[in-house]
Amino acid sequence: MESSEFLDIELNPSQFDALSGLSDDLWDMVVVIGGRGAGKSIALGLFSYEMASLPGSVNLLTAPVVDTLNNSTLPGVLEAWAMIGLVEGRDYVFGAAPKKWKVTTYQKLRNVKIVTWRWGSYTLLDGSDNYAKHRGIELDSVAIDEFGELKAGALDVYIGGLRGKATKRAGKTQKVFAVGNPPSDPYQVQRWEGVDGARVFEVPSHENRRNLPAGYIERMKRRYDRLTYKREVLGKVVATGGMRAFYAFKPEQYPAGNLLRLAFDPHVDLTLTCDFNASESRPMSWFICQRRLVEARWLDVVVQEFINPGTHTDTQTEIVCDWLAARGFKGTIRIRGDATGGDKARNSTTARSDYQTMKTILRAAGPWKVEDEKVRRTRRVKDRIAATNSRWRSADKKIHLVINPDTCPQGITAFKQLRWKENGMELEDVAFKDPVDALSYFPYTEYPIHINETTVKQT
Repeated sequence: MESSEFLDIELNPSQFDALSGLSDDLWDMVVVIGGRGAGKSIALGLFSYEMASLPGSVNLLTAPVVDTLNNSTLPGVLEAWAMIGLVEGRDYVFGAAPKKWKVTTYQKLRNVKIVTWRWGSYTLLDGSDNYAKHRGIELDSVAIDEFGELKAGALDVYIGGLRGKATKRAGKTQKVFAVGNPPSDPYQVQRWEGVDGARVFEVPSHENRRNLPAGYIERMKRRYDRLTYKREVLGKVVATGGMRAFYAFKPEQYPAGNLLRLAFDPHVDLTLTCDFNASESRPMSWFICQRRLVEARWLDVVVQEFINPGTHTDTQTEIVCDWLAARGFKGTIRIRGDATGGDKARNSTTARSDYQTMKTILRAAGPWKVEDEKVRRTRRVKDRIAATNSRWRSADKKIHLVINPDTCPQGITAFKQLRWKENGMELEDVAFKDPVDALSYFPYTEYPIHINETTVKQT
């Protein structure tokens, strides 16, 4: 493994090529699209230091929003700075410099969102949602984290501001270095491929294997579906616009596919997963799932659907109660679903939320036990759909979720038909979207594809 000439640290091949190419003015803009754990944050920190090492330079470090910058970007950048021996208070400070440094304050009103370096350069800190505030600033460099989530228009403003005086005096060009996971919209990356002065790297997590926890990549293969693995681990840009949302759902009999004629078992606990959007044209959609042992493997089996247009939560709950009572169910009911179902008076004039209504009726109706709901608010729809796809069939080709075609016909139709909009970030807004949402809340809550990983170290 080679080492950078300007930093005494061992780099992965793509890190070295990207950083040395920028340092040698081979490129003015580099975009690194990488898998999780590919070493992107370390490279971002090294670039931000390299540009800040030029006295008098003004540089911007940004992420889609300030929370991402504070909670994710900065910790990675600070780790990179520590690796090369930089010390806060000795080499840099957050805010204005100590008087003994004799460094001019960049701008008093910005002191909270700035790193001042001992030799008199500055790194501005802000989210790209505030990009309009940066118009007119003369920048020597821009370092961007989570490039795929950057707010539209932000990059054009940053490029327009690349006219910093420090780089001009040094005979260097101003630079943009952007890192991130593959975006939902491939155009954000494709527009720079082949552009003079720009370079795009697609970096797999495997390249950083020596710095990853043992079994990390193999664990990702079990957790992700094939496309998410390709995007999040191999670092490939995947266009999903117009394709089936549940592409991993295979309507064939298990074990070749996801159909299994396994009936409801009244002696096995169940999970009720729910979507509450209902009108005369759109159904309220709930599913019953059970954990079942099938051919020596534990599977989640969708055994029954309740898809009824123009109904209400109380009516839907009573339908479920009657269905369970008729089958002699006496186990435990676990409730999962849309987090908005916990908002009081969302769809009615009562003071109760959908979940409160459900639990009140269920607990009064039968001999079963009812647990409180467990929900997650959807941050990104693609993560919820990816969590479901990974259960239909994970990247290691294992099936974890099946559905009874005799008792869930409407759900199966929805899973076969629903597609992404052309932007690849939103689902088609059609009537059969609601059953898809209802089932997807279950794996999104129980089997999230993104969880906190052991910190990845760079040697």
